[in-house]
Amino acid sequence: MGWLGVEVADPGLGAHLDGVPGAAEGRGVGQVEVADLVGGHAVVDGGGGNVDALGDLGVLMGDPPAAGEACSTRKCEPGLVTTQAIEIPGYIAGTWDVDPVHSHIGFMARHLMLSKVRGRFDRFEGQIVTGEDPFSSSAAVTVDMNSVNTGNETRDNDLRSGNFFDAANYPAMTYRSTGIRRAGEDLFLDGELTVRGTTRLVSLRFEVNGFAPDSEGVTRASFSAVGEINRIDFGVCTNPPIVGLASKEVHLDIEAGAVLRGHQG
Repeated sequence: MGWLGVEVADPGLGAHLDGVPGAAEGRGVGQVEVADLVGGHAVVDGGGGNVDALGDLGVLMGDPPAAGEACSTRKCEPGLVTTQAIEIPGYIAGTWDVDPVHSHIGFMARHLMLSKVRGRFDRFEGQIVTGEDPFSSSAAVTVDMNSVNTGNETRDNDLRSGNFFDAANYPAMTYRSTGIRRAGEDLFLDGELTVRGTTRLVSLRFEVNGFAPDSEGVTRASFSAVGEINRIDFGVCTNPPIVGLASKEVHLDIEAGAVLRGHQG
């Protein structure tokens, strides 16, 4: 079982986490008393052990750290440190290859700011690494821009042209993650998206759907992600841009099924 929260690094700290799942194994998430925060670690009163600060910690006494700011970068008053655990049942650390047959990279934009036009890319490849610490996980995807498919050949050819993707000169779109963070109940994958030779930072809200073997004993994982970009930021437009023909905002919809390397039946 994987946890995104505070990890107990000392097996002797189980007694300090009354009722917290995983405490008997020295791994738990919950509310603990701390005397200080040193180097990003919470030193537990009376225990002498460390509690790894994985994720955003809320300090109940004194002002809480600002969003994205670690406690180690500022003075944190003694008190209670809490974090909300996110349980990932059956979590498996490893390297995964994206399975295109069980994956989907789609998008949606509006035509004339009215009707929704949906499309997808039919050819892509990617790798996902789930770390022992889930917050150290990463993802990388390469998409063939010539494989765009909106169900209309005329529109697809226009998208491939210099009016939009310019796929002849920029045949690939890439995404490389740079980190994972939590905001409230949501998890976000931050990364660099490169389209038409332009790279921008893009965040995707994602979910871990689960890990399981299939009927042939192949270990699989499933993830979902959504996001939104402004296509003008990437030069995906006519020059000069024609305003109103298609929305600037493009919604991204991703389903990633992946196979664990070296663990196939």
